[in-house]
Amino acid sequence: MYKFAAALLVLIIAFHGTFGQMSFGGYSDHPELIEDDTTLLLTDFAVEYFSAEQNLKLTNLEITRVRIQTVSGTNYKINFTGDNGAQKMECEVVVFLGFNFKKKIFDASCDPL
Repeated sequence: MYKFAAALLVLIIAFHGTFGQMSFGGYSDHPELIEDDTTLLLTDFAVEYFSAEQNLKLTNLEITRVRIQTVSGTNYKINFTGDNGAQKMECEVVVFLGFNFKKKIFDASCDPL
């Protein structure tokens, strides 16, 4: 029991340091996460999803907006642009990152600009 409480306390402290003013419920904007390593990794995860599921080969990525929602983990709503061949695309993806660091795509869309 004490090990669980200690592990939970470590996670709370780690996430508080990362996200500072987390709001529970709705999404909150986090422009400071645009160049964050976690955001970059989750965006790469989304690009792999688009490649496998929608046959989009996105390159030259630029993250434009990051919002997070705290649930039993964190939902990252990431907006980015990228090139699919000669066509510029605007994409939005919701990636869930659990406390066990497993990732899951909940919503993903790309539209031509």
